[in-house]
Amino acid sequence: MAEIKNTFLKGKMNQDLDSRLLPNGEYREAINLMISRSEGSTVGEFENVLGNTVIREIDGNESVVIGHFIDETNNIAYFLWTDFDSPSGARATNSNNCGITQISLNAPYTPEILVEGWFLNFNKSFPVTGINMVEDLLFWTDNNNQPRKINVKLAQNTGHYTNEDQISVAKYAPCEPVIVLDRYNARISGTVSNSAVISIDINTSNVKIGDIVSEFETITIPTEITEKRFVVAINSSTQVTLNKAITTTTSNLKIVFERPTMTNKAQEQNANGATASITSVAGSGLTATYLFNTGFDQVLPEVGMIVTGPNATAASNITITSVVADYAPAPASGDSDYPLAYNQITLKFSKDVSAAPYSWVGGNSITIGVNQFYDGNWKGDDAFLEDKFVRFSYRFKFEDNEYSLMAPFSQPMFIPKQESAFGKGENYVEKDMDNAYKSTILMVWKLYKQYISKSSYARNYFGANAN
Repeated sequence: MAEIKNTFLKGKMNQDLDSRLLPNGEYREAINLMISRSEGSTVGEFENVLGNTVIREIDGNESVVIGHFIDETNNIAYFLWTDFDSPSGARATNSNNCGITQISLNAPYTPEILVEGWFLNFNKSFPVTGINMVEDLLFWTDNNNQPRKINVKLAQNTGHYTNEDQISVAKYAPCEPVIVLDRYNARISGTVSNSAVISIDINTSNVKIGDIVSEFETITIPTEITEKRFVVAINSSTQVTLNKAITTTTSNLKIVFERPTMTNKAQEQNANGATASITSVAGSGLTATYLFNTGFDQVLPEVGMIVTGPNATAASNITITSVVADYAPAPASGDSDYPLAYNQITLKFSKDVSAAPYSWVGGNSITIGVNQFYDGNWKGDDAFLEDKFVRFSYRFKFEDNEYSLMAPFSQPMFIPKQESAFGKGENYVEKDMDNAYKSTILMVWKLYKQYISKSSYARNYFGANAN
């Protein structure tokens, strides 16, 4: 049988001539047809064009699709829709419907709402024309809101995205530096009337000797504890003694205990640690006095120092509560070493060390200035920070492995030996001053703390579920 072939390279519809007279390359009528532009033998042939079929309604109300993206790799379509319209760019309210829906383009074409909520602030007057996908991240912008994105895998967990902070491409960055303090909040039980002993509502296991005590941070000037105090004794699981008496009129006043997170784990004694023997004991109980006729070499004991002795370790939390220092006898006038170290010192302690299990008596050796943070098992390098002024910063890591900008750096991590003061070490005040004058070397500015705890405090504005 004869075969008639006709190509339609002209791509011209001609309804003027009889169909029997149409020249090659023209056609009479075509519906849903497209001329092939292939480079093979089918060039110029007609091909059927697929039409559109309604497969699913996205939303039953008056919502309109303002943007879409087709993931051809996974055969999934994403639609952004809303029923809100404001040509002026006003924000949507909680009475409006906004959402992002995904639909599989494979039967049965099941729709799934990924994100829904008026916080999306979609607007019919601002269609989404910039939309793209990178791996599992769907990005879009509508010239009304800031650029946004969602993780389509995580969004399949209903309610995963609930606010603007989670979908904004520009992530929150911390604005406050690391505060190198351990802080513990507590409340004073009731009120206090001119007493250094206070009861608190938390266990004192989190409190350390030397902790600074102040009113809880507020934007107002403290009115109850106007001068900072520090802990000189831990009396029980709920009671501590401060270095000075306080008076509070506010019941259950909120306070904070804080200490530097930078500590010394290498030395058993602080810079002003020293050992001496008790000469005699007078009295008993907490009012007992302990005389040291030979003093503590050139070290002057201070209230709040941790003390160890027979059957007492640093964990016993025995501290000095009273110091009386004198010369015995006084140095001769014109003595070149005047003033000499005090050589007659009388101490009182925070616990009854005259009784069991301590039973301190004359002749016992007592060590003052004990380092409560000493750790015999610490394997760190105690000289690593000796010549370094390290500073720290931090940043947030978000769930899509994104990172925020860095926070401002902290102050230098440097706590000097002797608390940067003359007389707080192995020499008395005048000796330190004389040495500094003659050598110009300030021993008080040598680094003393070698370990920085990772518990340094940084404010968390998002909480544990930050995205």
